This record gives sequence, C-alpha cells and structure tokens, in this order.
Amino acid sequence: MANYPLQLGLNLRLEYIDDLLLTKPPLACLEVIAENFFSPGAHHAKLEKLRADYEITLHCLGMNIGGIDPLDLGYLHHIDTLRKKFAPRHISDHLSVERHAGICFHDLLPFPFHADSLRNVTARVTQVQDFLQEKILLENLSYYVEFTDSDVSEVAFINNIIRTTGAQLLLDLNNLWVNEQNLGHSAAAFLTELDWTAVAQVHLAGAETIDNVQVDTHGAEVPPPVLQLLHEHKHKLAATTPIIYERDRHLPSWPTMLANINHLQQQLHA
Repeated sequence: MANYPLQLGLNLRLEYIDDLLLTKPPLACLEVIAENFFSPGAHHAKLEKLRADYEITLHCLGMNIGGIDPLDLGYLHHIDTLRKKFAPRHISDHLSVERHAGICFHDLLPFPFHADSLRNVTARVTQVQDFLQEKILLENLSYYVEFTDSDVSEVAFINNIIRTTGAQLLLDLNNLWVNEQNLGHSAAAFLTELDWTAVAQVHLAGAETIDNVQVDTHGAEVPPPVLQLLHEHKHKLAATTPIIYERDRHLPSWPTMLANINHLQQQLHA
C-alpha cells in the first residue's frame, strides 16, 4: 500500500464552475476539457480565478493522434494558446481516431495495433510535441470493436510509443475494466506489463450498462472493481500523480458531488 496520500482531482464541468469558485473544496487539481475554452466568454475569467487556487490539467478530444488526416495546426494553435494562458501541469489526448477524410466523428474510435499504426502514431505524437514544445500524455481507450490485423497487444503498443516518443500515459482504469467486461481483455495482464514509470495521471469513472454492454459514459459512480485495480497497483504511482474522477452524465447536485468526492477519497485511502 502507498504510504502517502493519493492526489484526488475532478474533471471540470462548466455546470459546477460557479460552485467550485464559491466552495473551493480541497482538490489536488482540476482537469479542463480544452474544447470548452476555444471560444471566448466569462468562463475564461472564471477559470483564471480557479487557476489561482488549483493546478489544472488540459484534456483534449481532437488531436486525432490515431488518424491519418494531416494534423490540424489550427486546433493545435488553440491548445497552445490555452497552454500559454493557463500553464497546465499536463496536456493529454486519447490514442484514438477522431477525424477521417475531413469528417469529425465526435467520438473516440480505435485503430489496429500493428507496425504501420505504430509508425503513424509515433510520427504524429512527435509532431504534436514539437509544436507544443512539451511532452504530452496519451490515454488508453475504451473500445467496442477490434481489428483482425492487430498483431501486438494494446499495452505493448503503448509501451513502445512511450519509449519511442518520450510521451507519458494517462492511465484510465475504467477503460481497462470496460474492455475486460466487453471483450475479455485482462486488465490485470495489462497492468502487469505496463511501464509504470510513464504513468503521469490516472482516470477513474463509472460506466453504464446499455443493451448488455458496458459503455464508458462517465455517468455513474466508480465501481468497486475499478477501485480494486487502483488499490492493487497504487504503490507503483509517484506521490504526486493526480487521480481524476470523471463525471459527465447524470450529474448530481453540487452537495451530492462533494459528498461523492469525500467518499471516494476515503475509499482511496482505505
């Protein structure tokens, strides 16, 4: 068991931004969805006030790291502007395809794990990091289909990218559990093979059962099996690694959310 307090943070929903400013609960950091701040508005001033009290991480949904379309330099310019304005601790995105042939899917789609994908992703991560002038975090994906031409495991693919590019990992434990439930992939085997020195942030969330499939909606409390994965491996995390609770659907009232955060904090330290 870790002999230090785990660092619990929260993803910043705009519905809660005024409550956060008013109550200022003891959170290690706030994870900010970058796209919510591409347009100007009062929310920028509110985030600046929150930034005075909290460290933030910047979480992106559109770098298209796994795609083959040319990288959107306009998109990266938006990210770089936010980086300079808010000085986030980390900038992250997903190992996924979000755009193809100029069409944005508004979703995080998987791609095959093989040598061609490795070369493509490595080149794109390097280009993004050169543009932003810093290393980024890559998040493992929840996915519901697989590719027959994949010839390495997801964790081997991730370890290779990290080793080649110097990027770090945003480890989403809920995504591992979802993939285990839906596709039979062992979360324990993934976590055993993973290069833990590269884990710079952790996500916790709750899935929902839809048509007998576990769907990564971030619409529920963190299930016990996901917390168990954290308990079994938390001794491998650095003391300052932020652990972010994501909640995007079925948002409770702010007092209930605070109670949930406190309960989750207690569970993390049990």
